Amino acid sequence: MNSNTSRYLLAYLLWFVSIVLAFVNLLKWRSSAMIILGITSWDRYLEHALNQFGFLFLAILGLIIIVFTEFYYRTGVEKNQLFRRFFLITLIELILLTLADLAYVVGSIVLNFFASQSLIILIVELLLCGVVFVLYRRTPPPMELSN
Repeated sequence: MNSNTSRYLLAYLLWFVSIVLAFVNLLKWRSSAMIILGITSWDRYLEHALNQFGFLFLAILGLIIIVFTEFYYRTGVEKNQLFRRFFLITLIELILLTLADLAYVVGSIVLNFFASQSLIILIVELLLCGVVFVLYRRTPPPMELSN
């Protein structure tokens, strides 16, 4: 198989991983938002509207991420920066996922249904953030073009 073709196939495989992470983020943020809304004393109709519009907003944001990452990874192949770009996007997605889980844990503590598994998941996500950050820092930055 042509080396260039295999690099583009790898880019689309990594793009799929980013899509899955974006989808998990969408679900986790919605779940965390429902927990946070449960803490408030707002009217249930307002909570329902916020839930629906929040999900719509997150879905649109997810679509933007899907389109952007495809372009970002494809041009990363051309500039020989695919892994650096993948680690950056993955790090951002993992940080957002960790923040959503942190909101979930805090909300579950306030509502008195805390489960220790949530804390374990949060710790694993923090460790994954650290690993991906180290991998991102170890990938070589783009070469500067001198005039």
